[in-house]
Amino acid sequence: MNRACFPPAQRDAFLNRLLETLGRAVSQVGREETADVDHLMKDNPLAFTPNVTFQAMLNARANHDRGLSASQHFEPVDAYLSGQQAIDWQALGLQGIADYVVRMETRDAESLALRLSTLPTAVIHSVCYCLEHQPLPAALVAALHDCGESAAQTGDMETLCACLRGVGNTKGSAVGNWYTALLNDTAACGPDVLAAIAGRGWQHLEDAQRLPLFCNAWPKMRTATLPP
Repeated sequence: MNRACFPPAQRDAFLNRLLETLGRAVSQVGREETADVDHLMKDNPLAFTPNVTFQAMLNARANHDRGLSASQHFEPVDAYLSGQQAIDWQALGLQGIADYVVRMETRDAESLALRLSTLPTAVIHSVCYCLEHQPLPAALVAALHDCGESAAQTGDMETLCACLRGVGNTKGSAVGNWYTALLNDTAACGPDVLAAIAGRGWQHLEDAQRLPLFCNAWPKMRTATLPP
């Protein structure tokens, strides 16, 4: 019985490409022309390195689900985001933020919601990129909405999109209504906003009224880069 994780066709294609790469690498030992060899695996969809946020979240989730302790970066982040201790935010580790998000309980989410607007922009972005992987309580969704709208008023589209991504994995009318309002606002609904909604909040596009709005704005996506 076939117990492979990949479908046989994709598995065999990957192995064939890997063997071809290794064969060419051996044949070109000592030569300078190795660009073609490197290219064979760079464009393979099964051979990639996840970005650092994905790696941090995977590690945090794996440790939590296995009942293991969080990383050494967790306690400083917990103390900072909960307001228990004043710490230089630049000393915080992304792994600690991922650990905090994965282990976040309702009271932690409520505390984060109260502090969100006071956090440095860089911290908000990192927190949002971790939050986007799980559903959030209502208080935190509301805080992200307010933070995103405030950022939009000042022209900070990066923070707006980070907040849109942060709530994307949360079901409920609050997120859907926010997406609808932005899709109806031609001034706010630029390519980056569309990319954030499609990349992280795609489940909210499964709506009879919201989907046509998105499709009508789709041409703006030509110049956008989808989130990783």
